[in-house]
Parts: sequence; structure tokens; C-alpha cells
Amino acid sequence: MIALAELIIAMIDLIKAELEESKRGVVKFLVGLVLVLAGGVLLVGAFGLIMAAIVVALKIVIPTALALLMTGFILLILSGMVIWIGTMSVKQ
Repeated sequence: MIALAELIIAMIDLIKAELEESKRGVVKFLVGLVLVLAGGVLLVGAFGLIMAAIVVALKIVIPTALALLMTGFILLILSGMVIWIGTMSVKQ
């Protein structure tokens, strides 16, 4: 009878330890997710600034409307390629 009680206590301790470990894993995952999302927001801002710099640089050589149009088309083609690559990798 004592052995059965010790076995149950050991199982409860094991379950507690497993729950504590899984909590750490979830917190670690959430921290990583928040950092990735923050990095993504910063990346979008940086990309916007780079596109603006390209437009300003092109504006010296060609009219502003044409510089905006060219930059927009380049961005459209680039984003289409990224979306296409992403959908292909998800399908595999």
C-alpha cells in the first residue's frame, strides 16, 4: 500500500514538473513571436524608406510621376514573386 502511495506521489510530481516545463516553452515561444512581429514592423518601415529614397533619386533624372510609377511596378513584381514563392513552399 505504501508503494502505491509513493508511486502516485511520484506521478503527481512528474506531472507538475512537465507542466512547469511546458509553461516555460510557451512563454519562450510567445517572446520569440513578439520579437519577430516587432522586427516585421520595423522591416516594413525600413522598406518604405528605401522605396522613398529610390523615388527621390529617380526624380532627379525623370519626372516624379514616372519615378513613382516605376518604383511601384518594381515593388509590385517583387511582392508578387515573394507571394508566389511563399505559396509554393506552403504547398510542399
